[in-house]
Amino acid sequence: MVIFAKGAWHALELLGESDYDIISLDWTHDPVQARKRVGPKKILQGNMDPNGLYGGRPHITKEVERIVKDFGGGKGGYIVNLGHGITPVH
Repeated sequence: MVIFAKGAWHALELLGESDYDIISLDWTHDPVQARKRVGPKKILQGNMDPNGLYGGRPHITKEVERIVKDFGGGKGGYIVNLGHGITPVH
């Protein structure tokens, strides 16, 4: 099960103790702090600001590299993903 913890800084420890398998973080969460607060047993997901998609390939690459580094660089479970949905283009 996945929960999207938008704006849920106050509840990260509780989510770490919950039955959820994956905690999806919005772009305002610091992955380093989230991992410390949630603990090592949960998979963390998300964190990229969806507006970063408008920055072009170099910006997107930089953001993905930041996320990978901040989520532990391959140690522990994480899923690189957007930290929220994207704004539709009209």
